[in-house]
Amino acid sequence: MGNRSQDHNQEASPIGDELHDQARVRGRRGRRVGAAVLLVPAFLGWTIAISVVFASPAFAATVDCSTTYTSAECQQVTPTVQCVWTNADGSHTAAFGYVNNAADDILVNVGAGNRMDPGTNLGQPTFLPRGTSVTAFTVTYTGTQEAWVLVGKRATSNASTPACPSPPVPGFGGTAVFFGTLLLGLPMLLFVGHARRSRRGRRRAPAAA
Repeated sequence: MGNRSQDHNQEASPIGDELHDQARVRGRRGRRVGAAVLLVPAFLGWTIAISVVFASPAFAATVDCSTTYTSAECQQVTPTVQCVWTNADGSHTAAFGYVNNAADDILVNVGAGNRMDPGTNLGQPTFLPRGTSVTAFTVTYTGTQEAWVLVGKRATSNASTPACPSPPVPGFGGTAVFFGTLLLGLPMLLFVGHARRSRRGRRRAPAAA
């Protein structure tokens, strides 16, 4: 009786091995199909992203308005102040941005055309991509007001500035730059997530056998 059971197990073993091999083959096919399904939208995403980025302000011409900022194109830039946050020590943190309606990016080095008042250089940007940046940078000050003077235009943070709902932090340079970065990064994140799932599947396969 014992010998018959042993013979039965020996005969069943090749069948079990065959089923296991078939499962492994199906698993590999499933991973390949999953990779193909992922790579198609990833490829399309990269194609769209490259098109958007090359057409975005990051690859537009740059107009230097550092010396002469009274030209019509330089005057397409306007500084803005979004809101101000009152800190626990009584100081204020203002969120400054800009609107660039020009056809090109604008460069305004720190100086008469790009300065803070009071102060001169408090970390304000000098390269202004085409488009809108709500929070290009923040400035903490202890007085009653702080102004960004850009191409002769002034944006002032003071007691009449709307309060920020939370402490402000600098954002992206422009809307086109933001969406270009998003389109470039999303396919990569999808690919990394798929690769991690595939590695976990390969680790579990021996344990399931």
